[in-house]
Amino acid sequence: SIGARRDYGAQRTHSLPLLRDPPGGPLRQREADRINQENALMLKRLQGMQAEYRTRDWEEQYRRSQDYVRLRCEYPPPLLPKARTPPGRSSLTRLPLGKELNALAMGPS
Repeated sequence: SIGARRDYGAQRTHSLPLLRDPPGGPLRQREADRINQENALMLKRLQGMQAEYRTRDWEEQYRRSQDYVRLRCEYPPPLLPKARTPPGRSSLTRLPLGKELNALAMGPS
């Protein structure tokens, strides 16, 4: 009939029971509480710490490593960006060895 209404919606059922106790029993809940408490204490300690950056140490270590590389290399390493060289020319220059190095260090004779 025209005035009759049918309810086509599915009835709601509560298939999951209402849990009164934590899953796994009280022992598992105590363990979870202990872990949460430790995590909270660790977070509090971390938030209270100051960051420690030693940029001067980093720069000194970098300078020393550059010196080591220069001592061990036959050709100077391109550690810092250099000006562009015209095409067709090699950018590698041989470092002086032995007597030549000492002569350069002593200056003109």
